[in-house]
Amino acid sequence: VVRTNTSWPNVSWPTTSCIHGWNYNYSLYYPTITSQLDWVCDNDWRPALSQSLFFVGSLVASPVLGWAADKWGRLPVIVLTNMIGCVAGIASAFCTSFASFTAFRFIVGMTYDTHYMATYILLLEYVSSQYRTIMANVPIMLFLTTAMCAMPWMAMGIANWSTFAVVIHAPQAISFLFLWLIPESARWLLGQGRVKDTIKILKKAAKVNRKPLTPEVIQEFEDGDHRSLRRTHAEHGAHRQ
Repeated sequence: VVRTNTSWPNVSWPTTSCIHGWNYNYSLYYPTITSQLDWVCDNDWRPALSQSLFFVGSLVASPVLGWAADKWGRLPVIVLTNMIGCVAGIASAFCTSFASFTAFRFIVGMTYDTHYMATYILLLEYVSSQYRTIMANVPIMLFLTTAMCAMPWMAMGIANWSTFAVVIHAPQAISFLFLWLIPESARWLLGQGRVKDTIKILKKAAKVNRKPLTPEVIQEFEDGDHRSLRRTHAEHGAHRQ
């Protein structure tokens, strides 16, 4: 190109792989795992494959985790996915090979979507339909959009891909405290027949919100539980007959 003063290489020219290594210009960008491990030229397919497998992990795990949230509750899945994402995300910051980095990114992808969608669903199940836009949709749009707008500036300020990975995944560790801070979905508990646990949570919510929870409301829940038990016993009796 230099000798012939052309604007672009001729496709007929023979090519060879780089045998002397690469030099990277960091005047505008900071080092990444791509430059650290030389995922360029003959290996430029690696970043794209790693990112694709991240989303494959989400595609594979989301239906399973959604089923788990219905089976064992919203709260355990919220905590589990955040903790796994935290550990795998931090571990990916210290990877020195394509295989290990891609494996951890795949695991992070498995928790992607579910770790916050389960929280979103839990919130929706506590808010009546007329307040869901304000109490559920607005907060998630506000915080999610703000965080995504802030992340590029955080990355530029930190200027180290490993540190940046630790910074964005470490906060997920606080999800372990959710087991004591966040109540399980009352709607899910009712669906599981756990009326006493539901009433206990509603009493606490009423106290925090300074709203009355009348004995009639509690009795209505208990009566519904008794009717459900009688129906279950009747079905079992008919089955035995």
